[in-house]
Amino acid sequence: MEKICCVIVTFNRLSLLKECIQAVLNQTRSIDKIIIVDNGSSDGTKEYLSNLKGENIQIIYQENLGGAGGFHTGLKAAYEQEYDWIWLMDDDVEVASDCLENLLKYSNISKCLHPNKYYIDNVNFKWEQWYDPFRGVTYSLHNTSFKNNKDICFVNVGCFEGMLISREIVNKIGFPNKNYFIVGDDLEYGFLASNYTNVSYVKNAKIIRKKKSYEELPSLNAMYYSIRNRHLMKNIPNIANLNFNTNYVYELYTFKTYIGFMRYIIRSEKNISNKFKKLKIITKGYKDYFFKVVGKMS
Repeated sequence: MEKICCVIVTFNRLSLLKECIQAVLNQTRSIDKIIIVDNGSSDGTKEYLSNLKGENIQIIYQENLGGAGGFHTGLKAAYEQEYDWIWLMDDDVEVASDCLENLLKYSNISKCLHPNKYYIDNVNFKWEQWYDPFRGVTYSLHNTSFKNNKDICFVNVGCFEGMLISREIVNKIGFPNKNYFIVGDDLEYGFLASNYTNVSYVKNAKIIRKKKSYEELPSLNAMYYSIRNRHLMKNIPNIANLNFNTNYVYELYTFKTYIGFMRYIIRSEKNISNKFKKLKIITKGYKDYFFKVVGKMS
């Protein structure tokens, strides 16, 4: 039987982490090992993890390198221990007990599988998406395949909220790019995987993100990294050599992203002082895009 390792990356969300771990341990298809990467938590997570018992649980402590750095570390550790499949997830998700079992039903046609994501108010996240590398934008297909009674659909993006990936693919594409810190690292990883396998989204494999659907608004940090990290996405292997016309289009869409976030802040933030602080951070993201800044925002 193939060996499966689950990698969980956590940062200061102890109560959610406990629920995430328990859900993984309750799988109908048992996990062979869990690797937990603690990104420098300060909320008691380290003390809790130090008391976890079992040969099948490994804890890695490191400074806060963001989700990208955490998944780079965890996936590398699992790969070097020669696991056949590696299941990646943030600490704020909870998988249904048969999630892994249902994902593996399609392992003969895909080496990079994703579960169907729901919010805690049972609203389905519309993750059937397609990434256009020449504009640097993702287009939603609104889960049309599932609405048309398909059990699986193919995409060219990735999500570290439940991605199950074969070591065969990791061997070809390497580990997640930790320069992202957050935002875009999993999209790039799924895009790279799509060069070698049918990256898939499975209807009957359920995962819950611990947020309500109406709470899914972009944070200031996410907006900063969404703009800044576009220079990393622009240089994804296989699309880095853009000609003049496609490069112009990419720059245009980067500017549109910047303006879109500016408008969002102007409309949504009522406090004048906070509004200018937020606009300053968004502008910093746009500037850092041109200067090709990587890692954690300084």
